[in-house]
Amino acid sequence: MKFEIPMRPWSKERPRFTKTKTGKAITYMSLKYRLKQWKCIQLISPALSNIEGIDVPETYADFRRSPKQWFEGISALFGPNKALKLEVEFNFNKSNRCDSDNLIGAIMDAFNGVIWTDDIMIKELGVMVNEHMGYNLIRLNVREIESEMIQAVNCKPAYVRKRRSPKPKRSILEKT
Repeated sequence: MKFEIPMRPWSKERPRFTKTKTGKAITYMSLKYRLKQWKCIQLISPALSNIEGIDVPETYADFRRSPKQWFEGISALFGPNKALKLEVEFNFNKSNRCDSDNLIGAIMDAFNGVIWTDDIMIKELGVMVNEHMGYNLIRLNVREIESEMIQAVNCKPAYVRKRRSPKPKRSILEKT
């Protein structure tokens, strides 16, 4: 599926940190960054509205929910356990001072839960950055790829962590 987003590409920001009254640390992204993601989703929502069963957040309040809340009952364009190929073309009106990995990170974060369930589903990635084009535009081409190896992979949301089993302790005799 192809999408054209008529807006200036933006770079992924570093998360911000704050503490609650109880001392618990919380991470968050800046409002400016989240508003750019929201604008991006709103620009492709007319193309997604024709597809039955796709949940596009209707209000900014829906979009602001945490990833754990967002993944509950999610209905993205490409559901879980799919392997995807993403090709992105970033066109800048003037020069660009962003790294391509930060540009792609912003796009992958913006479409979590809308086009794909989680960006861990993207197994192949192609990026092209064009400067001095005379216009700002982001082009996305997302398609499902099939491979025996990839079909065996179980895609889980990025917020799920696997715990490592502890290493066995060596005895004093083995250390010498």
